[in-house]
Amino acid sequence: GDTTDDVSILALAAARKEAADAEERRLLTQAVLTKLAYVHLASQNPVQTLCACQELLQSESVLSAEYRYVTRMYAAEALCWQDRCEEAAEMLVALVDNIDEHLTEEERGGHPPL
Repeated sequence: GDTTDDVSILALAAARKEAADAEERRLLTQAVLTKLAYVHLASQNPVQTLCACQELLQSESVLSAEYRYVTRMYAAEALCWQDRCEEAAEMLVALVDNIDEHLTEEERGGHPPL
């Protein structure tokens, strides 16, 4: 009866809280790694920049468009500093291939996505 319903409601609330906490940790981790990549890039440390970027790109499918863009830009610059220009180009090609989906209609000049 009521006890079973109360337990179910509490279990559901606990599961939702756990999911929200996990999402908050994921977003915080993304923000910290992105800032860390920036600091390493500004400190002219391409190896550590690339480490932070690679960690972010391991979960690229859940990165926001902004984090995905910045991460790939930082990684490309770090790769260029290491004379790994072909890899840097590949990093940027992935951005160009997907850029249309991230633009607003106004940014596309009023045209729908290709």
